[in-house]
Amino acid sequence: MTAETFCREVYFGKQINKFKFQGSDKFATDRWLIKKIEGHGRWVQSVYTNTSGAIHFSDFHIKQMLGQATSTEMTVDGALKLEGVTMNPVDNDTDPERYRELQQAYVHITMILANAIEHWCDTYRETSAGQR
Repeated sequence: MTAETFCREVYFGKQINKFKFQGSDKFATDRWLIKKIEGHGRWVQSVYTNTSGAIHFSDFHIKQMLGQATSTEMTVDGALKLEGVTMNPVDNDTDPERYRELQQAYVHITMILANAIEHWCDTYRETSAGQR
């Protein structure tokens, strides 16, 4: 499954814990996902414990964010640029620089997750190749 397919399915309402990723007979529950990435740092479990309420997003959260945008633009690299999106109800006209650290943390966590998934897929391929 490509990243685009995954995002599209989440956007249209499929819950992440209803996915079974290639090579696994288990659903992608929080516990399963944490087990897959906890080897990347001792901090993984602590971050999960302290932020799990904020990471349970779904199509609802994506559509809420996109719905409040006053304008959208597709950039040359395929990213979607949004204007007019707020982080909370009292956040109108806030300088975007205020959220630089949040943006960097999100990008960093996303990169770690992508790395963990790639590592898991490589391991699965190697294991599968050895069984043939």
